[in-house]
Amino acid sequence: MDEEKFDWNPGAAGVPNYPMEYSMLSFVNADSTSVSSPTASVGYKGSQWGDNVASVQVGDELKAIPVRLNVTWLSYTEDQFYTGSFVLPHDKILSLFKKGWPDFDYGINKPITSTFKEIIVGMAPGGMVVVWLSGAGHQVDIASFKAHKTDVDMKEFSGRSDYKFTRTQYTKDQLKDTAITNNLAKNGIPYGLWDKYREHFSMRPKIVFDQYEPVKIGTIVMDFLNGEQEEIDSAGVNKIEYTDRARIRSLNFNWSLRLAGKKQGFQLGITFEPAEIVKAYEEIYGKDNQGQGELLVQVNRGNDHYQVFLQGNNKKIELHKIQGEIYSQNN
Repeated sequence: MDEEKFDWNPGAAGVPNYPMEYSMLSFVNADSTSVSSPTASVGYKGSQWGDNVASVQVGDELKAIPVRLNVTWLSYTEDQFYTGSFVLPHDKILSLFKKGWPDFDYGINKPITSTFKEIIVGMAPGGMVVVWLSGAGHQVDIASFKAHKTDVDMKEFSGRSDYKFTRTQYTKDQLKDTAITNNLAKNGIPYGLWDKYREHFSMRPKIVFDQYEPVKIGTIVMDFLNGEQEEIDSAGVNKIEYTDRARIRSLNFNWSLRLAGKKQGFQLGITFEPAEIVKAYEEIYGKDNQGQGELLVQVNRGNDHYQVFLQGNNKKIELHKIQGEIYSQNN
């Protein structure tokens, strides 16, 4: 019996300020056919770890779930090629594609089941490879691998038989962005950081309003430092459970209430500073990542000021290095 197929496409992600260029990114099926993504550079500023910046539609619209990943890339900041061939968790991916998640189609005003549309490969310094499944409002880390160092002939890499520059000359030419070179001089390459970002904690968001009138929270969207994303619609915001979540990267939500007899809406997007978040999680959960915690957002009665805390295990830490502003919405 033919395996069930799905409408998905390959994607690629890199680490901001640590750009790299992949020369091969191929998903191999059980019958040895493959789905390959054209070469591209990833990891420049303006994107985040896990963001698909090389989305492309290739092959048939409906595709089988792959069993293997082959990838080769050049890390500019390390002046190093990496390569690897990895067995993917096929059954896990297939199960997640089949299960999907509850969603709502506002065009037809009916609940639906959505599923994933992309399989994204992330490449980080040191040869780290992460694979995510991605769909509307949902992105899940499903596997991590370690590629090994290799050498690739620059004529083969460039696709030009007359190519005369060395690998080092090529990488130096790609690193002309001062933001990248300044970051490299200041911070070096934090090997192992993206492995740390994959750690999970028992956590849930909690939003509290200082209001006499009932407040209706709309969609909550959480992005995490490990590249995952979670969206909670209005039907689920009052029953959010503790579950394993990575360290928070950003939180966006909207709400509405009646003020002076008129319905008014507001929106807030909060971006967290990674170093402060890592430190706060260590203080709340300890070295063994134990216990339960809440990301608490408190909004004042005027709907123009907020505070954010990480709390749990009888501790409460206010997060100060956050960015975000409350905006009024017309309803």
